[in-house]
Amino acid sequence: MAEPEDRRVIFSSYVVPKESYTTTGTGAETTEEGFSVGRANYTDYRIDSNVSKRLGGKGIATISTTQWNDGWTSMFHSKVNWEDLTNSVEWVGNQWKDEYTCWDGTRHVTTTQSLTPPGGVFTELADVPMEFLYIKNLGDTVNVDVHVGSTGNTWNGISGDWEDVDTLIDDDFKLIVPPGASVCLRGDGTDLDCTAINVQPGAGDSGGAGTTIEYLIAK
Repeated sequence: MAEPEDRRVIFSSYVVPKESYTTTGTGAETTEEGFSVGRANYTDYRIDSNVSKRLGGKGIATISTTQWNDGWTSMFHSKVNWEDLTNSVEWVGNQWKDEYTCWDGTRHVTTTQSLTPPGGVFTELADVPMEFLYIKNLGDTVNVDVHVGSTGNTWNGISGDWEDVDTLIDDDFKLIVPPGASVCLRGDGTDLDCTAINVQPGAGDSGGAGTTIEYLIAK
């Protein structure tokens, strides 16, 4: 595959706050022949009067032409040609033994985990600023809890609970992504590293089945 000359991500959000109200009908009646005439009152929605406008916007995040690994996106296709996977270097490589790379376009989340190899092992990721993050919860019932930390404040992979790690990640400071929802944000280009993105199954995971996500973490 040819190396791109430039890479960027275009993203947007669209928010319409609404309030319900009861319409004024003309009065519904039934004729002797059994036909309905007129219109009864019903509930409809309009833009919330306290906000009085639609919200949102769009932006462009410029990302590196060469990403940190094929694992920067979960969309790396499961049927990619074997001959394209030529890098056999441990952790950095793109062959199947590097299990952190998602081959089916998704990632199954059943425990607390980092979405990138730990910076101490994968040295190419140490102190690499994150430029853009996107995570979508593809599940039906279980939330995804996302923690976005700053430099030196990431989950260390030892404990299953953010509140127990020695870097003092507090479970209260997290993004909750419900089923079918997504979150995207730009990094600050300085302090927020690619290794600082951690996820765990949230509310609704009473049976321990977890949920499935797709994601993009770009430097």
